[in-house]
Amino acid sequence: MMAATPLSVPLVEEILHSYDEDLELVPQNISEPGYHPVLFMFNNMTNLKTVPVDILFGLCDQYYEYIVIIPYIKSSKSDKVRSVSTILYLNNAVAVVGGNMFYGMPKKFEDVEMSEFTFKVMDHKTSQELINMVYKKGKESFTSDYMENYDTYNLIVSIFQQEGIQRYRDTYLCYHFVFDWNNAVFSQASYQFETSDDAIPGVESIHVESNSFMVDANSVYGSFYVDANW
Repeated sequence: MMAATPLSVPLVEEILHSYDEDLELVPQNISEPGYHPVLFMFNNMTNLKTVPVDILFGLCDQYYEYIVIIPYIKSSKSDKVRSVSTILYLNNAVAVVGGNMFYGMPKKFEDVEMSEFTFKVMDHKTSQELINMVYKKGKESFTSDYMENYDTYNLIVSIFQQEGIQRYRDTYLCYHFVFDWNNAVFSQASYQFETSDDAIPGVESIHVESNSFMVDANSVYGSFYVDANW
Protein backbone atom coordinates (compact mmCIF):
# COMPACT_ATOMS: atom_id res chain seq x y z
CA MET A 1 0.00 0.00 0.00
CA MET A 2 1.37 3.42 -0.96
CA ALA A 3 -0.03 6.85 -0.22
CA ALA A 4 1.19 10.41 -0.61
CA THR A 5 -0.35 13.00 1.67
CA PRO A 6 0.32 16.64 2.61
CA LEU A 7 1.26 17.35 6.22
CA SER A 8 1.99 20.71 7.81
CA VAL A 9 5.57 21.91 7.50
CA PRO A 10 6.13 22.05 11.30
CA LEU A 11 4.94 18.43 11.62
CA VAL A 12 7.10 17.22 8.71
CA GLU A 13 10.10 19.06 10.16
CA GLU A 14 9.43 17.36 13.49
CA ILE A 15 9.38 13.95 11.82
CA LEU A 16 12.51 14.79 9.80
CA HIS A 17 14.48 16.06 12.79
CA SER A 18 13.53 13.01 14.85
CA TYR A 19 15.79 11.19 12.39
CA ASP A 20 18.51 13.79 11.75
CA GLU A 21 18.58 17.45 12.82
CA ASP A 22 21.08 18.20 10.03
CA LEU A 23 18.40 17.75 7.35
CA GLU A 24 16.01 20.43 6.15
CA LEU A 25 13.07 20.73 3.76
CA VAL A 26 13.56 22.46 0.41
CA PRO A 27 10.89 24.38 -1.56
CA GLN A 28 8.66 22.27 -3.81
CA ASN A 29 5.64 23.03 -5.99
CA ILE A 30 3.53 19.98 -5.12
CA SER A 31 1.98 21.11 -1.85
CA GLU A 32 0.29 24.36 -0.97
CA PRO A 33 2.34 26.84 1.10
CA GLY A 34 2.72 25.60 4.66
CA TYR A 35 2.51 21.91 3.67
CA HIS A 36 4.97 19.26 2.48
CA PRO A 37 4.36 15.85 0.84
CA VAL A 38 5.06 12.67 2.80
CA LEU A 39 4.95 9.11 1.48
CA PHE A 40 3.68 6.28 3.70
CA MET A 41 4.24 2.66 2.73
CA PHE A 42 2.79 -0.50 4.26
CA ASN A 43 4.67 -3.40 2.68
CA ASN A 44 4.24 -7.14 2.46
CA MET A 45 7.82 -8.24 1.75
CA THR A 46 7.24 -11.99 1.74
CA ASN A 47 9.19 -12.60 -1.47
CA LEU A 48 12.00 -10.05 -1.11
CA LYS A 49 15.37 -11.13 -2.49
CA THR A 50 18.44 -8.96 -1.92
CA VAL A 51 22.16 -9.44 -2.47
CA PRO A 52 24.21 -10.45 -0.55
CA VAL A 53 21.82 -10.81 2.41
CA ASP A 54 19.57 -13.42 0.78
CA ILE A 55 22.22 -15.68 -0.71
CA LEU A 56 20.93 -18.27 1.75
CA PHE A 57 17.36 -19.05 0.73
CA GLY A 58 14.75 -17.73 3.13
CA LEU A 59 17.12 -15.72 5.29
CA CYS A 60 15.19 -12.45 5.00
CA ASP A 61 11.88 -13.35 3.44
CA GLN A 62 8.43 -13.28 5.05
CA TYR A 63 8.21 -9.96 6.80
CA TYR A 64 6.05 -6.85 6.87
CA GLU A 65 7.22 -3.27 7.19
CA TYR A 66 6.02 0.30 7.65
CA ILE A 67 8.04 3.14 6.09
CA VAL A 68 7.88 6.93 6.24
CA ILE A 69 9.61 8.72 3.32
CA ILE A 70 10.09 12.49 3.13
CA PRO A 71 11.09 13.85 -0.31
CA TYR A 72 12.58 17.22 -1.23
CA ILE A 73 15.14 17.51 1.55
CA LYS A 74 18.83 18.40 1.75
CA SER A 75 21.59 18.35 4.29
CA SER A 76 23.66 21.30 5.48
CA LYS A 77 26.65 19.64 3.82
CA SER A 78 25.14 19.58 0.31
CA ASP A 79 22.58 21.47 -1.77
CA LYS A 80 21.58 18.28 -3.61
CA VAL A 81 17.85 17.57 -3.29
CA ARG A 82 17.13 14.06 -2.04
CA SER A 83 14.58 12.00 -0.13
CA VAL A 84 14.97 10.20 3.19
CA SER A 85 13.37 7.26 4.97
CA THR A 86 13.04 8.47 8.55
CA ILE A 87 11.78 5.23 10.13
CA LEU A 88 11.18 1.64 9.07
CA TYR A 89 9.41 -0.81 11.37
CA LEU A 90 9.58 -4.50 10.46
CA ASN A 91 9.20 -7.90 12.10
CA ASN A 92 12.38 -9.66 10.98
CA ALA A 93 15.50 -9.23 13.11
CA VAL A 94 17.89 -10.39 10.37
CA ALA A 95 16.41 -7.88 7.91
CA VAL A 96 16.78 -5.13 10.53
CA VAL A 97 20.47 -5.89 11.01
CA GLY A 98 21.05 -6.29 7.26
CA GLY A 99 19.21 -3.06 6.45
CA ASN A 100 21.22 -1.12 9.03
CA MET A 101 24.59 -2.62 8.07
CA PHE A 102 24.33 -2.85 4.27
CA TYR A 103 21.94 -0.03 3.42
CA GLY A 104 22.30 2.42 6.29
CA MET A 105 18.52 2.41 6.78
CA PRO A 106 16.91 3.32 10.14
CA LYS A 107 15.21 -0.04 10.58
CA LYS A 108 13.73 -1.06 13.93
CA PHE A 109 12.41 -4.43 15.04
CA GLU A 110 8.77 -4.41 16.17
CA ASP A 111 5.79 -6.77 15.98
CA VAL A 112 3.94 -6.21 12.70
CA GLU A 113 0.70 -7.86 11.64
CA MET A 114 -1.03 -7.62 8.27
CA SER A 115 -4.41 -9.05 7.29
CA GLU A 116 -6.81 -8.53 4.40
CA PHE A 117 -8.09 -5.27 5.89
CA THR A 118 -5.64 -4.15 8.59
CA PHE A 119 -1.98 -3.38 9.21
CA LYS A 120 -0.72 -3.00 12.78
CA VAL A 121 2.62 -2.25 14.42
CA MET A 122 3.08 -3.08 18.12
CA ASP A 123 5.98 -2.35 20.46
CA HIS A 124 7.92 -5.61 20.69
CA LYS A 125 8.61 -5.25 24.41
CA THR A 126 5.37 -3.77 25.75
CA SER A 127 2.83 -4.82 23.05
CA GLN A 128 1.63 -1.19 22.94
CA GLU A 129 -0.06 -0.41 19.63
CA LEU A 130 2.09 2.06 17.67
CA ILE A 131 0.31 2.15 14.32
CA ASN A 132 -3.15 0.97 13.29
CA MET A 133 -4.21 1.10 9.65
CA VAL A 134 -7.52 -0.02 8.15
CA TYR A 135 -7.73 -0.20 4.36
CA LYS A 136 -9.99 -1.18 1.49
CA LYS A 137 -8.70 -2.60 -1.78
CA GLY A 138 -10.62 -2.47 -5.06
CA LYS A 139 -11.21 -5.62 -7.09
CA GLU A 140 -10.27 -4.16 -10.48
CA SER A 141 -6.61 -4.14 -11.55
CA PHE A 142 -4.71 -1.65 -13.71
CA THR A 143 -1.33 -1.43 -15.48
CA SER A 144 1.32 1.26 -15.09
CA ASP A 145 0.30 2.71 -18.49
CA TYR A 146 -3.16 3.41 -17.08
CA MET A 147 -1.76 4.71 -13.79
CA GLU A 148 0.36 7.31 -15.58
CA ASN A 149 -2.84 9.32 -16.05
CA TYR A 150 -2.99 9.96 -12.31
CA ASP A 151 -0.90 12.52 -10.47
CA THR A 152 -0.71 10.37 -7.34
CA TYR A 153 1.12 7.66 -9.28
CA ASN A 154 3.47 10.15 -10.95
CA LEU A 155 4.21 11.83 -7.63
CA ILE A 156 5.10 8.57 -5.92
CA VAL A 157 7.27 7.45 -8.86
CA SER A 158 9.11 10.79 -8.72
CA ILE A 159 9.75 10.29 -4.99
CA PHE A 160 11.21 6.85 -5.65
CA GLN A 161 13.44 8.29 -8.35
CA GLN A 162 14.98 10.81 -5.96
CA GLU A 163 18.36 9.75 -4.68
CA GLY A 164 18.15 8.67 -1.06
CA ILE A 165 20.29 9.94 1.77
CA GLN A 166 21.44 7.99 4.82
CA ARG A 167 22.64 9.36 8.11
CA TYR A 168 25.59 6.98 8.30
CA ARG A 169 26.86 6.86 4.71
CA ASP A 170 26.25 8.29 1.25
CA THR A 171 26.65 5.04 -0.70
CA TYR A 172 25.23 1.54 -0.40
CA LEU A 173 27.50 -1.47 0.13
CA CYS A 174 25.33 -3.67 -2.03
CA TYR A 175 22.69 -3.31 -4.71
CA HIS A 176 19.77 -0.89 -4.60
CA PHE A 177 16.30 -2.34 -4.48
CA VAL A 178 14.82 -2.38 -7.97
CA PHE A 179 11.10 -1.67 -8.14
CA ASP A 180 9.54 -3.02 -11.34
CA TRP A 181 6.87 -0.40 -12.05
CA ASN A 182 6.21 -1.56 -15.63
CA ASN A 183 5.18 -5.08 -14.64
CA ALA A 184 3.35 -4.11 -11.45
CA VAL A 185 -0.39 -4.51 -10.99
CA PHE A 186 -2.31 -1.68 -9.32
CA SER A 187 -5.68 -1.53 -7.56
CA GLN A 188 -7.87 1.16 -6.09
CA ALA A 189 -7.30 1.63 -2.37
CA SER A 190 -8.23 3.90 0.48
CA TYR A 191 -7.21 3.84 4.10
CA GLN A 192 -7.01 5.63 7.38
CA PHE A 193 -4.36 5.15 10.00
CA GLU A 194 -3.18 6.70 13.20
CA THR A 195 -0.03 6.51 15.25
CA SER A 196 0.41 6.67 18.99
CA ASP A 197 2.58 9.27 20.69
CA ASP A 198 6.25 8.52 20.02
CA ALA A 199 5.43 5.90 17.37
CA ILE A 200 7.73 8.19 15.41
CA PRO A 201 10.34 9.09 18.07
CA GLY A 202 9.61 12.46 19.62
CA VAL A 203 6.47 13.05 17.54
CA GLU A 204 2.91 13.19 18.89
CA SER A 205 0.13 11.06 17.41
CA ILE A 206 -0.72 11.47 13.71
CA HIS A 207 -4.02 10.73 11.95
CA VAL A 208 -3.98 10.29 8.16
CA GLU A 209 -6.79 9.47 5.74
CA SER A 210 -6.09 8.75 2.09
CA ASN A 211 -8.69 8.31 -0.64
CA SER A 212 -8.34 6.15 -3.69
CA PHE A 213 -6.52 7.51 -6.74
CA MET A 214 -9.82 7.10 -8.61
CA VAL A 215 -11.64 9.77 -6.58
CA ASP A 216 -10.12 12.76 -8.35
CA ALA A 217 -7.94 12.36 -11.42
CA ASN A 218 -6.48 15.83 -10.90
CA SER A 219 -5.46 15.32 -7.30
CA VAL A 220 -1.78 14.90 -6.46
CA TYR A 221 -2.65 13.13 -3.22
CA GLY A 222 -4.16 9.70 -2.83
CA SER A 223 -3.30 6.05 -2.41
CA PHE A 224 -3.15 2.80 -4.31
CA TYR A 225 -2.39 -0.86 -3.74
CA VAL A 226 0.43 -2.31 -5.82
CA ASP A 227 1.60 -5.89 -6.42
CA ALA A 228 5.16 -5.84 -7.77
CA ASN A 229 8.57 -7.50 -7.67
CA TRP A 230 11.53 -6.02 -5.76
